[in-house]
Amino acid sequence: MAEAAKVVLVTGVGKGIGYALAKNLLNRGHKVVGISRNLSAWESAPPGFYGLALDLLKGAAPRAIEEFLSSKELVLDGLVHNAGMLTMASLEDLQTEDFERMMRLHVTVPLLLTQSLLPRLGKGSHVVLVGSMSGYTGAKKYRGLSAYGASKAALMSFAETWSVDLLDRNIQVNALALGACETDMLRIAFPDSEVGMSVDALGKWMASFVLEGHTCINGRLIPVALLDPL
Repeated sequence: MAEAAKVVLVTGVGKGIGYALAKNLLNRGHKVVGISRNLSAWESAPPGFYGLALDLLKGAAPRAIEEFLSSKELVLDGLVHNAGMLTMASLEDLQTEDFERMMRLHVTVPLLLTQSLLPRLGKGSHVVLVGSMSGYTGAKKYRGLSAYGASKAALMSFAETWSVDLLDRNIQVNALALGACETDMLRIAFPDSEVGMSVDALGKWMASFVLEGHTCINGRLIPVALLDPL
């Protein structure tokens, strides 16, 4: 029997993990609302893809996304906060503006966007926060990633608190602490690093987790890593 089609909103679908995740969801017959500043990779988008070109750092973005969903009469079964950025700097060189941009994109934006989309999240839906081993307690840490790690740790902490806040709405929330995966971000941070997993393999695994993981797991920070970096 064919899997019932679900609607999943994914931020940061322009490339990398977000792109692979969205592709795998679509290949399984689901619908994807994809958010990215650049949607050139989706010029020949398959049926079921709803692209919205937005800069999530702009204050009007959450309202624009909610209005877009409303105009399409879409109710979400999944919400994946995947959009990310990386600035590497040691403690002595870290600039306030760089730290604040990462905190805004990784923490404030998911908070405001989730608040705005609560009316569009159906019962039994799954909110997934895409974090990093850089922000996972006990994992190996690397020079220059203190701000990145702190922002991802803050993002992932929402899984524990939001799962309680949203219990009455029957909405589950989980966070994934990702390890080394073949992406542009990994190569910027660790040009010579070994790669623990391919982006396609991770996208396939994450698609299954977004669709099914919350049937058994809620409010958890889950390491997904063969190797530690990023």
